[in-house]
Amino acid sequence: TMLWISNGGRDYAPWSGRHRGVLGIEDGRTALGHAASLGDNWLKREGVATAFTLGEGRNVSFRHVIGALPSSGGEPPRDITT
Repeated sequence: TMLWISNGGRDYAPWSGRHRGVLGIEDGRTALGHAASLGDNWLKREGVATAFTLGEGRNVSFRHVIGALPSSGGEPPRDITT
């Protein structure tokens, strides 16, 4: 589990530097970087895959994906009600 605090460092859309003062909590399975995840690592030795091969005839399932889409009206929301 990774904890992070946003400082507005992503200055590109959709964040545009407005993402500040937010505590992020994310699950991940990585062996401290791309190269380590591809090679031998402690997670792989415990039976946890840290990388996968994409290719024709192979299927990969994701339980959690983060993404963004432009709003249909072109304007960002002024308020979000839950």
